[in-house]
Amino acid sequence: MSQKYGSQIILAAAILTVSAAIGSPASDPVVPISSYVNTPQLQQYSFRYESEDGTIRRESGKFEEGNWTVRGFVTWLDPSGDRHTVRYIADEQGYRTLPAEQGIALRISPAALASLAG
Repeated sequence: MSQKYGSQIILAAAILTVSAAIGSPASDPVVPISSYVNTPQLQQYSFRYESEDGTIRRESGKFEEGNWTVRGFVTWLDPSGDRHTVRYIADEQGYRTLPAEQGIALRISPAALASLAG
């Protein structure tokens, strides 16, 4: 992997880490992960996890047309129970969020959502 792609991956990871930390006071309790899957492969990867508070994150990275591209989403429930989703991509154009129709499709049954919400 070239230095250019390595820099993009590091930048995307840093942005996502900072984004996740914003609005999370140190006094928040630790939320257990209810499922986690990590699938590293040659020149690509994917992972996903779900936590007991209803947070879901999925991400994959691979070469697309010669460029390292990362796509993913994170979805969570706010304190009032409303679900929020951010879909993103990091590629030769940099890191950016996507409109819902361009991101990874999120298909969760109402029963599964209800079980995550507690």
